[in-house]
Amino acid sequence: MAGNFRPLVVAAFGAALAAAAFAQVAVQAQLTAVTTEVKPVKATASLPVLALPVDRYLPVRQGTVLGELDLAKLEKSLREATDRLEQARSERRRMTTDRGVARPGSSGSNRDTAPAGAWQEMSVETAEADATREMVEAQTRLSEAPVRAPRDGYVLDYFYPVGSTSKKRKPFLDFVGIDSTRVTVTLAAAEAAPFAAGLTVRLSDPSDPAAAFRGRIESVAPAGDRVALTVRPLDLPFLTLDTATPATLELAP
Repeated sequence: MAGNFRPLVVAAFGAALAAAAFAQVAVQAQLTAVTTEVKPVKATASLPVLALPVDRYLPVRQGTVLGELDLAKLEKSLREATDRLEQARSERRRMTTDRGVARPGSSGSNRDTAPAGAWQEMSVETAEADATREMVEAQTRLSEAPVRAPRDGYVLDYFYPVGSTSKKRKPFLDFVGIDSTRVTVTLAAAEAAPFAAGLTVRLSDPSDPAAAFRGRIESVAPAGDRVALTVRPLDLPFLTLDTATPATLELAP
């Protein structure tokens, strides 16, 4: 399923704060978000649901509504199930009354119709059980809160697997949390000197300093004539997937 993940590739242009002299050094880096784990999250037990109010490949914060129940359809299902249950119970009462009327004058002809009566009673019991189950399911879905993201992360994809009956299609989404995401920062070897494993860095949007996230450098490794920093995000990255985004890279205080 990780193959569904389209990498985040951004061009980051900013400054690295030298640890000793606190001097800004202009760097040109590339950030690539890679995921180590993608888990499908079941959005709801079954239809109906509304369209997911988020775009694919964009970050979402914990509490973001990813799917909502269609209350109008659920209420209609509840009314229909309640009506079917009442019809089944009315039929059961009618059959009970008919048996009471026929018992005093029972004859051989009544014995001939006994198997048919038993089959009819079983059919009513089945209809009553089905209606009860459907009513409980509708009540349960009505009581459920909208589906939310389990934690900060990204919605990578969502789909409706088509089964033999379209009414039983179930919505799923591929969701990856920031704890399963690593950001690889590649930059020129000379410019990577201030950065070392264990340090915390800050990435921000030059046009909006409030849009920023922190990350901890896990490893530093050569990457051809450049150096690659593997960074574990500590906050939800503001950078979007498949979008080139300028960023200021610096050591966090």
